[in-house]
Amino acid sequence: MQLGSAALHGARFVLATAGTSLVLVGIATLATGRSQRFLFAALDLALTLLLCVDLLHFRAFGDLPTVASLRFVGMAAAVGGAVVDLFRPIDLPLFAGLPLLLLPPGTGRRSSPRAAIALATVGVVLLLATFATAKHRRRYKGNAWFASYVGFAGYHATDLHAYASKLSRRLAGREEAANRVREFLGARTAQPLSERWAAAAGSNVIVVQLESFQGFGVGRTVGGQQVTPHLDALARESVHFTGFFEQTGFGRTSDAQFTANCSLFAVRDGAVVFEYPQNDFRCLPSVLKEAGYHTALFQPLGRDFWNSAVFDPRLGFEEVVSARDLEPDEIIGLGLSDRAFFRQLASRLERLPEPFYAFALSVTSHTPYADRKLPRSLELGELEGTRVGWYLHALHYTDAAFGELVGALGQSGLLDRSLLVVYGDHDGVTRQTGNLGDLLPLADDDAFAWAREEQRVPLYVRLPGGTVVEQRDEAGGQLDLAPTMLGLLGVPADGTVFLGTDLFAPVAGTRSVAFLDGSVITADRLAVPGGDCYGPGTALRREECAGLLSTWEPMLRASAEILDSNLVPMLVERQELLVDAEAE
Repeated sequence: MQLGSAALHGARFVLATAGTSLVLVGIATLATGRSQRFLFAALDLALTLLLCVDLLHFRAFGDLPTVASLRFVGMAAAVGGAVVDLFRPIDLPLFAGLPLLLLPPGTGRRSSPRAAIALATVGVVLLLATFATAKHRRRYKGNAWFASYVGFAGYHATDLHAYASKLSRRLAGREEAANRVREFLGARTAQPLSERWAAAAGSNVIVVQLESFQGFGVGRTVGGQQVTPHLDALARESVHFTGFFEQTGFGRTSDAQFTANCSLFAVRDGAVVFEYPQNDFRCLPSVLKEAGYHTALFQPLGRDFWNSAVFDPRLGFEEVVSARDLEPDEIIGLGLSDRAFFRQLASRLERLPEPFYAFALSVTSHTPYADRKLPRSLELGELEGTRVGWYLHALHYTDAAFGELVGALGQSGLLDRSLLVVYGDHDGVTRQTGNLGDLLPLADDDAFAWAREEQRVPLYVRLPGGTVVEQRDEAGGQLDLAPTMLGLLGVPADGTVFLGTDLFAPVAGTRSVAFLDGSVITADRLAVPGGDCYGPGTALRREECAGLLSTWEPMLRASAEILDSNLVPMLVERQELLVDAEAE
């Protein structure tokens, strides 16, 4: 959770960046002729590209990229429109030096060693000054906040070191890590059975993960028009969780899918699907497959997107259906339009052996929302032509497509034979990426309200027959989805390492949700690492958030160790997983 973009403009950031530049220029001036021109050109190109990547990543995600997240930069080609949408005219000065690379090489004079040393020394002094200020600071406010103290080059150097350290930890101390996690798991209080235990026993399960779908969009009217009329109708025959939050990192859609199915946290740096593609897991699809369910995943993109072909079978999906398996049809944005995809999904679900667990991902409501092929049937007044306006059109379109899916499921009889779970995967627009303040009249300094609205996503749980209808406002997160579905099906979570809890079961104390940056939210509190505490409309005394951070910190560490050391086989002690892990 980011606390603003002003950090990037601080004096320390400027000094640290200037220091880095002076050190590099000092070294380059020691060369002569073609070598000097080549060094200056290479430095200019490298720094320009790095600054450009940092800037675009910051606009897209509200933070700077990490070494791990750059591993999936190859996906940029598939979302080219979204990348172009992030550029601004003000970015042009970044490329002002590039024409100099086209000039013929000159006979650059070699600077005296004394001058070069002087330049480098000034640069080192500036860097030491910013590092000295930063070394007592924690990085809890995000990568951009940390970069404001050490400069963008200093940040990337620190991040590279941290990434190398993480890789080394994976190679050592696996048994010690397993013992630490066992100790943590053994200290957890067993959760009593849910009030809805086995309420959907034997039913099919249909999960629809809605792309970039935020909670403030549902139940909303603009100019007297419902933005999501079909989801609003679903709420009238479902359990609607209004305090449900996404818990993703840079892996975004893939993180949501992983956390929802495996009840483990994703990683803050990079994406689980790329960082741990050969890990062994025991997730919801595996558990249900052992209970006699056919498990299938449906997505309208290529099998290489988010490493689907490699990773999804590791979660326990027997059947993975991607764009190449579907009939060619209307394309909007990244892939098949939601209307075309949901139409084919409905007919494919009818052909699955029952009972089945089917997980489907929509895609049309993905940025860039300005796609001209996207229908715009709302009249939005002053919001028209803005990023928030385009986003509302995208939500409205996906909602209509989803309504057709529900209609088809009802007609075939599958709807009333199935447990239907619908939720949003991550944010689509924030204050950082769009004009969200024009839609939500929240005070700029209301940290709790903004955190809630920017990270809250919808969750609907429709039991077979649609006979259980209620609204639940307590906090819950994607980590809780797998244990909640198992509870409704009456399937024990034996042999799993699920860190979430059944949303229908009682818990000791107040329900809370942790995010990957360590912050924690409840129905009326926000605790930020470092101790700051916020409530609706006001900052609170730190004591009023006492215990929230310390409750979740051990779980976040345990989840990270489970992934880093591939501990699931050791923790669940299932022979087939142990054999797979040893073979690797």
